[in-house]
Amino acid sequence: MAQSDVFHAAYVLQAKPWQETSALAEVFCRESGRVSIAFRGVRRGGHSKSSLLQPFQPVWVSYGGRHELRSGRQLESRAASVWLSGNALISGFYLNELLVRLLQREDAHPRLFDAYEESLALLYAGAIEPCLRIFERKLLAEIGYEIRFDHDANGEALVEGGWYCYRHEEGFVRRSGNEPRAEPCFSGGLLMAVGREEYDLLDVLRTAKQLFRTALAPHLGSKPLVSRSLFRPSLKISKEG
Repeated sequence: MAQSDVFHAAYVLQAKPWQETSALAEVFCRESGRVSIAFRGVRRGGHSKSSLLQPFQPVWVSYGGRHELRSGRQLESRAASVWLSGNALISGFYLNELLVRLLQREDAHPRLFDAYEESLALLYAGAIEPCLRIFERKLLAEIGYEIRFDHDANGEALVEGGWYCYRHEEGFVRRSGNEPRAEPCFSGGLLMAVGREEYDLLDVLRTAKQLFRTALAPHLGSKPLVSRSLFRPSLKISKEG
């Protein structure tokens, strides 16, 4: 069966105008990963599909072509769109931006697709901070950098009273008490709580946020995430969210 005949379950991550009547979209397909697709003529007046090219829109999509930029064939609604607002909306943009920046084109991640779908539901329900931390952890695992919370870089079990730095491609490195703190350090007890995802505790949420930001930084490079600059100062980590 030709690729253009296959309908893929997908979410629209980003879309922007292209040429006079077309659009370029980044979509996340369950079985084929992140795909860049050109939808020609979709912005022409009266086109019935233009409203589907919105972030968080679940769609069925088919496409063809052999280049990195695929040619969209068909686009259909798969379910009602998830309507987010406020910081939940910005958090959704953050998830989308992570996927666009960190996933290789057309590298399938069905488990991450399911996690993304669950995350949108959590954002809609208002569980913003736990949702972001859970997704960041799953994303790191999917791109080959799973964080292990059962042992440090030397294979030794984490110690509740110990202090650890997280280092890219090494893991947790225990530091001695007289070493200068040139990098973020985390208590062993809080790291183990992050591993258990005990996000009803404020200190655990704070530790998880700093840890996953540290772990994601080498993959994101020096270019800042646009979505992070959009968060209102009022977004605080609290026991409620």
